[in-house]
Amino acid sequence: PPCRADEVDASIQSLGGQVCAPACDASGSCPADVPAGTTASPKCLLEDASSGKKYCALACISDSACPSGATCAKQGFLGVCVYPQKEDKKSDIVELLALPAPPATTLVVRSASLLTSHYEQPPCQSDEVDASIQGMGGQVCAPACDASGSCPTDVPAGTTASPKCLLEDASSGKKYCALACTSDSACPSGATCAKQGFLGVCVYPEKKDKKSETSLVVKETANSTHYEEPPCRADEVDASIQSLGGQVCAPACDASGSCPTDIPAGTTASPKCLLE
Repeated sequence: PPCRADEVDASIQSLGGQVCAPACDASGSCPADVPAGTTASPKCLLEDASSGKKYCALACISDSACPSGATCAKQGFLGVCVYPQKEDKKSDIVELLALPAPPATTLVVRSASLLTSHYEQPPCQSDEVDASIQGMGGQVCAPACDASGSCPTDVPAGTTASPKCLLEDASSGKKYCALACTSDSACPSGATCAKQGFLGVCVYPEKKDKKSETSLVVKETANSTHYEEPPCRADEVDASIQSLGGQVCAPACDASGSCPTDIPAGTTASPKCLLE
């Protein structure tokens, strides 16, 4: 502060400090222009408890991600960049209120269920690890696989990549989930589809000021033959079949109409050049 005309000069309950908070637009998006050197991301994180109006703030994981002079104040897994509240500013506010002037705006952190889904760009949810993937680079927010190998299915808006139990902590053996992809367009905004052999995983750029807490490897159990469940190998397409529904990993027929003969264990169905 002082803030721009389209921002409110606000404090955040339980976090302290001050922020200049622009309003979220109707879609929940925020202005993307941030102070020089800032790596924290603008997110629709704040709410005026009295009016219900939503406001933007810089979501952070460390002080170094915030603008100069600000710190990363934490509430649970959520970090928000805030500036120190100046004593002389408090006096100014009191005097303005006495004129009278509109009361200072107090914002509260929105419910965690509104803030994020799994698999978003760090900072991560409390049930995820902030991880890098050996051989792929980038960062992921990776929730643990459950005992059956299933993964949380809530994904960021617009994502078509599928949550799969693809990753493993080599030191502990614990299994983690990631978004299996075939192209960048399947991934959340800001992420790309990093490939290791035939396997694609959605990853976010790794920020220089914040290295991931955990390094994970791709599980050895990833697809080893053709015709397995997506994600598909590099020489297959992830396809649906008109009038049949479902998905298949389909390798191309060769010039003679023959097909790869390696099939998943226990399969008795025969590979044939059936699709076009």
